Amino acid sequence: MNTYLADGVANELLNRIAAEELRPHEPLPCEAEIARTSKVSRLTVREAIRILCVQNVVTIRRGQGTFVNPTEEWTSFGAIQRAHYSGGSRGLSDSLVGSVLELRTLLEAGAAELAAVRRSENDLDLMRASLLRMEEAEACGDVEALVSEDLVFHKALLQSAGNAFLPGLTREMGYLLQAVRDERFALPAHRRQVIEHHEAVFTAVAKGDSAGARRAMESAPQALTTRAT
Repeated sequence: MNTYLADGVANELLNRIAAEELRPHEPLPCEAEIARTSKVSRLTVREAIRILCVQNVVTIRRGQGTFVNPTEEWTSFGAIQRAHYSGGSRGLSDSLVGSVLELRTLLEAGAAELAAVRRSENDLDLMRASLLRMEEAEACGDVEALVSEDLVFHKALLQSAGNAFLPGLTREMGYLLQAVRDERFALPAHRRQVIEHHEAVFTAVAKGDSAGARRAMESAPQALTTRAT
């Protein structure tokens, strides 16, 4: 069986679900119909459905068929992104932006707390240098450089926490976080708030103040916890 074909069929079905052609609690077309429209074997269709089952996008009910699950039950970041991305001029939905920022704060508040007691001098140097470059980019209105350095700062913070799983979790949200960063830095006032927030987190981490680092991360201004308008 060609796994590449199975991935393609799974993506086709996911696109139809994201476009609401197939709605939650509704059944997928039968294997034979999917095989015919996708021009693949039924074995490939079964593998495609298995892929979606692993992501909890669909559930197989014996004797009844395969049914679409509500998005809140899905377990794949990629699938969730696909479902919430509306395309066109609107882009990411407000609910998804809010959820991403909330999850990021939960993860990074703990990361900042750990970083305050585990960070090395090299970690501090990386964060300090990133903050300086953010200031320079903000001064000349270089939004692309600001977005890039924001990513560098957060990567250094997560690595300094000394937990192998933290960087991986945020990488899973990479596309969403990038889209949120692009929106957040679109307004000059937001750029200044972002830098000041980063400086407060860095100061607490550098002092070894774990409680202060957590508070600083959790006390992000509204511009960092809601989408740009």
